[in-house]
Amino acid sequence: MPVGERRRKLSFFLMVSCYSRLLYVEFTLSQSMEQFLACHQHAFEFFGNRLPKAIMVDNLKSAVLRRLTGEPPVLNARYRDFSEHYNFSIRPCAVGKGNEKGRVENGVGYVKKNLLNGLEVGDFSALNPAARVWMDTIANVRTHGETHQRPVDLFAQEKPTLSPAPVQPYDIGTMHTVRASSRFRVTWETNRYSVPAEYASTMLTLKVYPERLCLYHQDKLIARHARCYDRHRDFEDPDHPKALLAQRRNARAQKLLGRFLSLSPRAEAYYRAKTLEQFQWSWPKKINRTQVQNLFRLQFIEHKGNVIFLGGVGLGKTHLATALGYAACLGGHSVRFASAVDAINTLVAAQNAGRLKQALAPYLKPSVLVLDELGYLPIDKTGADLLFQIISQRYERGSLIITSNRVFQKWPEIFNNDATLTSALLDRLLHHAETILIQGNSYRMKDQIET
Repeated sequence: MPVGERRRKLSFFLMVSCYSRLLYVEFTLSQSMEQFLACHQHAFEFFGNRLPKAIMVDNLKSAVLRRLTGEPPVLNARYRDFSEHYNFSIRPCAVGKGNEKGRVENGVGYVKKNLLNGLEVGDFSALNPAARVWMDTIANVRTHGETHQRPVDLFAQEKPTLSPAPVQPYDIGTMHTVRASSRFRVTWETNRYSVPAEYASTMLTLKVYPERLCLYHQDKLIARHARCYDRHRDFEDPDHPKALLAQRRNARAQKLLGRFLSLSPRAEAYYRAKTLEQFQWSWPKKINRTQVQNLFRLQFIEHKGNVIFLGGVGLGKTHLATALGYAACLGGHSVRFASAVDAINTLVAAQNAGRLKQALAPYLKPSVLVLDELGYLPIDKTGADLLFQIISQRYERGSLIITSNRVFQKWPEIFNNDATLTSALLDRLLHHAETILIQGNSYRMKDQIET
């Protein structure tokens, strides 16, 4: 029978009422104890939650551990406990006495010849529903060869004589002590099942049911998985690695923060003052908070897009730009921060010294380049040409974050009134860009305004 990508050997459980010959059949992929007991419970339910006073069993290990001629049988302790819960006695067949279990043996032959002969089922999950239809429409409504009556009719007479099943079902799960691997996995029947990452390399208790696996640490249930009867599969609950991922993110963030703080004696003050959490959202008269917060998801970096903060002085443009740059650092992206004037002065000096190519590299290589305060001072033609080189060479190769106090219509004034260069620059800059417009009064003038 195909199960997943492999074929598995089928077994089937059969219980037959001695009086009515009503039969119950269930197909399984294993003959384990939990499966054996589960089949009993399903049979009891099929018989209307009614139980006989005794059950005659073959000498399989799930029921009888040892049976020698002339000696009383040694019953499986788990099966004996199960029988005591349901209040029936266990009667093992005598060794070599096949006639004692004739009703079941005949039933086995009947299942093979009638149900299984020519049956085509493509998946195991469809087999037991098909068997149930067969029981209800053929096996238990036929005229039985021995009783000459239908099993379903005789069972209606037999049912009142049977004992009711207890309200609380027996816990059929089998217990096993296992150790989680360093990759927080527990292996059962070649399949690997995840546990929360904090339980890696820990001794655990595995409780096995026919349809599920439950894992406990001491008395606490820490994981539950659907049981798989395929082989060599790996199953991970998406919640299980979260603690490990959070720990790794925290460790990575701490490492990045350490590297960041080591860049300059002023780095710590910069970090403390320029985070998104410190931004005073209530001060600007106009700002799209949702748009700004979405930028901190850093998707614009993946798309090689740009961000331009426009607004008057003292409205937090530099604060947001540097906070966004720091968030990019924590996200694993390389970032360079410079004022527009400093960048231009550095490149002009390098050009005069004949090393422009080397000086451009630090502005072209990072994933994110933050250029602050563009437009606060006029830029001559040489500076405008150099800034154009940065923007054009980073186009669709890296992200730019720019702050400016000038609206785009006035940018020609920044670049020596060169409308052609400004148009070419804006064309590249705005093609993949988000513009954040901030309006209001200067925060640095807050005290004077309030007084």
